[in-house]
Amino acid sequence: VTTRLTRSACLTGLRQLSARGETPPICESPASPNVINPFYLGNSTQNPNRINAQFAEAMLGYYQAPNAPGDLNNFTAVRPSSTSGPQYTARIDHQLTGANSLALRCTVIRSSQVNGAQAAYRLADHIASETTNCSAGLTSVIRPNLVNEFRFGWNGVNGDYSVTPARNLIGELGIQMPVQLPNTPLVNRIPTLTFTGNGAFFGMGYATNIGGDGTPSIFENGSRSISDAITWQNGKLTIKAGYNYQRMPMRILYVGYPAGLLTYNGRTATNSTGYSAADLLLGLPASSTLEMSPPISDSRAMQEAAFLQTDWRATSRLTLNLGLRWEVRTPQYAANGEASTFDPVLGKIVVADPGGNVSASAYPQLLSAYAKDIVTATQAGWPQNLVTTNWLNLCPRFGMAYSFDQRSEFVLRGGYGIFYSYPPEWMMDNSASIPYGASSSTSSTAANLLSNANPFRVGLTATPALTGVAPDFHNAYNQQWNLAIERVLFGKTTLSLAYVGNRGVHLMGQQNLNAG
Repeated sequence: VTTRLTRSACLTGLRQLSARGETPPICESPASPNVINPFYLGNSTQNPNRINAQFAEAMLGYYQAPNAPGDLNNFTAVRPSSTSGPQYTARIDHQLTGANSLALRCTVIRSSQVNGAQAAYRLADHIASETTNCSAGLTSVIRPNLVNEFRFGWNGVNGDYSVTPARNLIGELGIQMPVQLPNTPLVNRIPTLTFTGNGAFFGMGYATNIGGDGTPSIFENGSRSISDAITWQNGKLTIKAGYNYQRMPMRILYVGYPAGLLTYNGRTATNSTGYSAADLLLGLPASSTLEMSPPISDSRAMQEAAFLQTDWRATSRLTLNLGLRWEVRTPQYAANGEASTFDPVLGKIVVADPGGNVSASAYPQLLSAYAKDIVTATQAGWPQNLVTTNWLNLCPRFGMAYSFDQRSEFVLRGGYGIFYSYPPEWMMDNSASIPYGASSSTSSTAANLLSNANPFRVGLTATPALTGVAPDFHNAYNQQWNLAIERVLFGKTTLSLAYVGNRGVHLMGQQNLNAG
């Protein structure tokens, strides 16, 4: 396809003329008598392929111009990277009374980062985020040997890790959609186009992608915490007790190709011209992928903890540290019920039903297609939000130090403790699974002709890829112990010999139930 021919948007009888070795005509307008291909371009309301033409014109407006000299291989991914943004910090310390002091801290960091080097043949990555950390503390001396410390903390992170330009091109042009996607910031973007095979945009060093990245995300998370600790000291004995409550909300939208992915290869599409660029102009995608996603993952987690700790200098040579900590953390759960999992015993997809109702965000097409395979949490005997909380997480702690001499130059130390760990947020978040999310890909055939105006299909597979978390999930914990002997040899030289051990219980892992 010559540059002049492509620019005039006349691809009339391209394959027939090329086969005869003839030069294709240059058309002055869609009304030219030389036009024999019905997929002509033009914005006339009389054009039956008007949406195909409008879509191609709009998408080409986002095509990146060459950024290197020459006619070929004139596009490079080496582009400037930059990070900018202010940071604000405030600090207040105030002695309220002789026995009470107040401390306030707050830091706000705003960052805007453009990273061109990682975006080969794509729009430059743009990351915008704002991080806020604030805390307040009140220390009260009740008596000389009795002190109370109250703390409040708040932190939050807002991020927009997206590249695709924000424009609801699908709604603007009236492009046909097989499903109603949620009205969210990420979905209201232009589709992503890729070019392979023959023709302009591929093989000649040009950019092969329009529309940006395939993994944008918008998120908002943080934590709110409140704690109180009181310390009492009497001679050689110190006792400390406290309580902490933390609430961790997280809202995230993470969609691969949120407005869909269209591929033009100038090869396999029905009626293909043989050129990927020309196929775009004529509205002939070879394949497409549609991501069906939930509106947003709005999840919650909560953690509580209480502890009692004793430090006792039993003799001039022996010091003991005894403590017990209780903590509980609810696994992350979907606040609006948009979650599902898989029960390998029942062989069913289990859908959360808080309050006895399945979330209205479930796709009707998915509910219908997998009706035989879906049960509610109540029907399966699962918790309504699909997660089980372990309320009895006890963490004993023990430490000791014994000196064999009065100068503490020959000392024996030891300790033991249990420490719990919890699953990461992504492990418990299954909101993008059936019936709240799925990915559907299709290829253009004579019986299933794709076009710019009607590019997507919902082709569901009978054996979808499912993930889930065991209903009797237990939090992992680690037992740690050590015993060490230390000896001062001479001057500032010390010899230490230690034995350290640990043992993990209920460690987290993944298993492929379909593996042979």
